[in-house]
Amino acid sequence: MPERLEPEEGRRLEGLLRSRWAALAVAAPGGGPPALSFVAFAPAPALGGVVLHLSELARHTRLLREAGVAALGLSEPDPGGGDPQRLARLTLEGPVEWLAAGDPRFEEARRAYLDRLPWAAPRFGFADFRLFLLLPERARLVAGFGRALDLPPGAVLAAASP
Repeated sequence: MPERLEPEEGRRLEGLLRSRWAALAVAAPGGGPPALSFVAFAPAPALGGVVLHLSELARHTRLLREAGVAALGLSEPDPGGGDPQRLARLTLEGPVEWLAAGDPRFEEARRAYLDRLPWAAPRFGFADFRLFLLLPERARLVAGFGRALDLPPGAVLAAASP
């Protein structure tokens, strides 16, 4: 397996992190069916994670509160031509923490989320929405067919910095 990120792979990683939409996978505690949903996200390098703003009404959020771990998957858009195995994709895996309003990280997480997704501001007034912070322990970049790299999560998050 390659040990260093090539410049083109770095550009592809940065492109993935500019996305705002990802697949969130959560295993059901006790062996029930897993949940997969598509969610908006915002990297928060200063907090060491990725911010999610999720409704407690959603099954994936309820499972996330129980399981406490998740995976977030990002992919380059498929233009509809060529081999889709050549598309870059990134998976971030790790524990997820709920950030209550009194948590010292709450305001920074909220700011990171709204800087990226300002249209979501009204949802912060909804009683069922909560802020979560995915703290990646593992990051895997597949930069095309046959090119997979395990990366330090901190380096991945740093690539999201403006």
